Amino acid sequence: MAKETVDFPQLIENVQTCLARLTTGTKPRMVYMNSFMCRLFGYQSEDVPKVLLENLFADRKEYLAFRRALMRDGHIEKQDFELKGRRNKPVWCSVSAKVLYADKGKAVGIDLHAEDVSRSKRREEELIESKDLFQTVFNNTAAAITVTDKNEQLVAWNPYAETLLGMDREDLFNKPIKDLYPESEWKRLRSFKIDRQGIKDDIETKIFRKDGTLREVNLSVTVLKDLEGRTIGSIGIIRDITQQKIAERKIRESENKIRVILDNSAAGIILTDEKDRIVSWNKFTEGLFAMKKKDLYLKHVSCLYPKEEWAKIDEIDIQKSGALHHFETKISTKAGDTIDVDLSVTVLQDPEERVTGSVSI
Repeated sequence: MAKETVDFPQLIENVQTCLARLTTGTKPRMVYMNSFMCRLFGYQSEDVPKVLLENLFADRKEYLAFRRALMRDGHIEKQDFELKGRRNKPVWCSVSAKVLYADKGKAVGIDLHAEDVSRSKRREEELIESKDLFQTVFNNTAAAITVTDKNEQLVAWNPYAETLLGMDREDLFNKPIKDLYPESEWKRLRSFKIDRQGIKDDIETKIFRKDGTLREVNLSVTVLKDLEGRTIGSIGIIRDITQQKIAERKIRESENKIRVILDNSAAGIILTDEKDRIVSWNKFTEGLFAMKKKDLYLKHVSCLYPKEEWAKIDEIDIQKSGALHHFETKISTKAGDTIDVDLSVTVLQDPEERVTGSVSI
């Protein structure tokens, strides 16, 4: 059986990587480039003898360092450089080179191999940018971010977490996450079975500061799992809503006080929306008209007046004037009786001066 021969010139021409041979000296020049390298760098075969090695490097300082190391050590192994094509198009390559020596140790040439790594470099840069972006968001978010391991111990957190909790690294690292919550709150969080759902957001709870005081917070938790679906930790985002809750309680207290005042007022007080529908009233109103919620809620306010009296009120165009004071008119009770009353109306507006309703007394 005849021994097969390998056509090495054809093999080198067809291989999908850059292969070249160069002269030595202070300005190594191309003797040969394979077809793949010519295409990658935009050269024609007739251009090859004119191409200097330094022409391929985007940064001259990197080229000089490369040449010095090559001539000193005799070889370079897989170092990444930003090279450039004929039209200065950047090409990131992993470059290997070896000096060829004659029998007496004289350098007679350089063999060069370059692999295009532009795609992996772009992915690497994108990954770095993504990490940088994540780190920026992580460090500058005005919410505490905590990361726990599979044992529910803290392993990472952002600066705001230290601010919110009044704790530092010594206090937080490997701290069981449950120790941040009152026992009753931790039991409530456990009842949500977040490890099964994988995510739970908008949980209002309480959390301890280092000094033992409590802060009211809004908590969102995401469970982290590996490729096999095993829980490996969790991420918590904690927003301080203490001041918001204090403000809400004050508003409720004010509303309750206003409701007490209204309900004990010896006058009917009615609130309507922008379409003149009744949306709220005090107890005196129900007694005055002998009506209940079903008779009043979302009914047009005109149902409280005889038709001729409502026509007089409607002609005044109170929305345009903004108010009506001490207008003598009549109202109709549920039983159909009429009562003489003194009516005052104030139009309600939002910050953009759009009518949102009215208050009638």
